[in-house]
Order: sequence, then structure tokens, then C-alpha cells
Amino acid sequence: MSGESEICDTLQRVGAWFSATTPRATAFALDRIMSSIPFDAAEEAAVAGAVSLRREEFTTGRRLAREALARLGAMEVGLPPDCDRVPQWPEGFVGSISHSGGLCAALVGRAGDFVGIGVDIERTIWIHPELKPLICRPDEIDLDKTDGASSTLLRFVAKEAFFKAYFPPTRTFLDFLDVNVSIDRGGECFEVRLMKASSPSVCGSRTFAGRLAALGNYAVAAVWITQALAPGQP
Repeated sequence: MSGESEICDTLQRVGAWFSATTPRATAFALDRIMSSIPFDAAEEAAVAGAVSLRREEFTTGRRLAREALARLGAMEVGLPPDCDRVPQWPEGFVGSISHSGGLCAALVGRAGDFVGIGVDIERTIWIHPELKPLICRPDEIDLDKTDGASSTLLRFVAKEAFFKAYFPPTRTFLDFLDVNVSIDRGGECFEVRLMKASSPSVCGSRTFAGRLAALGNYAVAAVWITQALAPGQP
């Protein structure tokens, strides 16, 4: 399969996964990374002096975020980063952007429904065994049925998605070892548990659910934290 056809196939597969997996109250946009023009002076300032790839990642992500927001009825606005490098979403909305290996995705929702949304997409890579202890806790290793490097990569993607959902409502940074990720045997769902006592709870919970998939040469994960956790939801 050529590089172009691989990208097209992956876009279809990842798009179908978002459509089937994410809540109806959210909206997503997905595309390959390409040259785009910053929306306004604030976005331009955010990438002033950046190398061309960084500019393309930033402007593609913001363009897709606006497309997703428009599907929820939001007006077009600039989305410059705040002091913590998090996109400044328009009032009433939350969301997340991710890019890797030539692809970019944005997932958004209304703040009345969600306190945080996180998405992460990563091109599949082999992770050196020496990095595994930096990503996986001892109580995570071999708890699922995926093999070595794949297990580490899936946990990396799951944790990155959770961190993006967790940070906006708490303004708390987490390390990979601050959370425990348990992946189901099918590798389609995961559970994140806060392990560091000082890490704030969200909506009274310290356990959160997420979805993930390995699609071709990419892995993708998404987490959404609702305003009021439903009965029975971790």
C-alpha cells in the first residue's frame, strides 16, 4: 500500500471509529496535516518563528477544531494557546486536539455536558523496553492480553488522552506513573485510576473510562468526563 493510499485508508478507519465510539453530544474533525493559514493575529503569534512542520500541525489542528465546533453551533473564533499551552476554547465548549504521523484530529463538546475531553492519536512505533518503566507502572504490566511494545504504546496513548481531559478542570499536571490504566482483553476500552493521593478528583470520581483502538499504523484513544457521572459509571 502506498503512503497516500495508507493515509486515505487510515482517515476512513479512524473517522469510522470516532463516529461509532464518541458520544452524540460531541463532534470531531479529522484530516491529514497540511499548510493552513492562522485564523487571526493571536494564532499567528503562537507560531511566530516556529518551524514549518510545527506551523502546519498547529494551524491544521485549529482548523479542524473550528470545523468540529461549527457542528455544535459555535461561531468561528481564534483558538490561541493559554499560558499552559492549552487551546482557549470558546465559552461553553471544551475539547482536545492531537496530531501524529501526518494525521490530526479534534474532538469537542459542550461544557454543559462535559468538564473535560481528551483525544490522542499516535503513529505506531516500537517502544524500547527501557522506556516501559517510565510509561507503565509495575502494577500495569502484563495485566492485559496485548504484547510488549503494543501494550506500552496503548497505555501511552490512553494516558495522553486522559491527561488532556483531566487538566482543564483541575489545572493539575500528571506523570505517566501517577495513573493506572487497565485495558480490557479486546483492547477497545480502558479504565484510568488516579493513584497519587494529592491528585484532585473530578466530579467526585477518581476512576474514568476511555476508548481506544489500534487502526493500521496508528493508535487512537479518547476520554470524556461528564458533568455528572451516571449511576454505575466509575
